[in-house]
Amino acid sequence: PHFLFNVLNTIAWKAQINDNEEIYEMVISLGELLKMNTLSRERDFITLEKEMEYVKFYMYLQQMRFEDKITYHIQIPEHLMQCRIPCFCIQPLVENAIKYGIDEQGGEIWVSLRREGDHLIFEVRDNGKGMSQETCRDLLRDDAGDKGGFGVRLVKAMVKSTYGEECGVSIYSREGWGTKVTVRILKDVPVPEYIR
Repeated sequence: PHFLFNVLNTIAWKAQINDNEEIYEMVISLGELLKMNTLSRERDFITLEKEMEYVKFYMYLQQMRFEDKITYHIQIPEHLMQCRIPCFCIQPLVENAIKYGIDEQGGEIWVSLRREGDHLIFEVRDNGKGMSQETCRDLLRDDAGDKGGFGVRLVKAMVKSTYGEECGVSIYSREGWGTKVTVRILKDVPVPEYIR
């Protein structure tokens, strides 16, 4: 990873001295996402604020790819930004929304969070093509194999193993309306001392 980061830093530096701000920002965003992927192997929890940073880096790169045909909205109360959540709890769902929901025409994605008692409820919604309820059920099946939706199943498994059966992932979708993935986790979960 150090070699990759050094190469990316060199590309970013060359872009900056040539006044190419767009390429500079893209390289920096890609570097941050790669760093997150590397560091997530060493830690289980990050702050919600940090996860949102990575969502923004990811969305910036996708906006460049789709030539600004994608917009996104993050609706999270500031006072909840320091809550600790499992690493990669939201970003894979945003990635799925783009991969399976949004087409070449573009679209919108909303990431929101609310608190219900002892729980935090995340929602990632897109206004893409949507899918049938049968497809939604298939995406959440543990034995779905290579039918797609790996990110959803990854988040579902992580939530269940971290928080138990009272928490989980659900999907609602309607063709022509879009898709909404909801994640329910506990607000407070014991976090190992070494990552506090």
